[in-house]
Amino acid sequence: MRQANGVDPSWANCGCCGLRADLNHISQVCGLTGGLRTHCHDRVVKALAFCFRKRKYQVWVEPRLAVHKTFCKPDLVVVKDRVAYVLDPAICTNGLDLAIRYDQKVAKYQQATVRDQVLALTGCTAVETHGICITYRGAIYERSYHVLRKLGIVKRSWNFILLKVLVDTWRIWNQWRSNSYSTRTRRR
Repeated sequence: MRQANGVDPSWANCGCCGLRADLNHISQVCGLTGGLRTHCHDRVVKALAFCFRKRKYQVWVEPRLAVHKTFCKPDLVVVKDRVAYVLDPAICTNGLDLAIRYDQKVAKYQQATVRDQVLALTGCTAVETHGICITYRGAIYERSYHVLRKLGIVKRSWNFILLKVLVDTWRIWNQWRSNSYSTRTRRR
């Protein structure tokens, strides 16, 4: 059917790995776009850190916390009113239930050893752990949104962060389109 409509059927599969070339694949797993996915995630972390610092909170970005014989690095540790908030943003696919991803992020950093390390780092009396789950299309998980509102992130700031995600998703798609086309052309 694609051929009959005059559309090149080679666009149906990724030129890098041969999997179905939809936006979920391109923006989440394709090898051609890995660096840009990391860049998008890092821009969200940086923007959140800026918003928290603007509110005069203590902020640690990717602190290295000893856990057993290894370490973990949550993206953000933010202190407000003697409570440390461990926040770990994730840019997710539309096909994933954001509640599941949120719970995975919480479980990852809710371990007693991580909690103890955060308490020692911040000098706080309590720790809360949250995932900040956003789809690559700019939607935010409701529980993540409420956490950010609780921490004082205003709608204007949050909309700007979501806009960055949308722009970065376009950049990821555009990068894939450029690289995937040149990959297919070389193979012929």
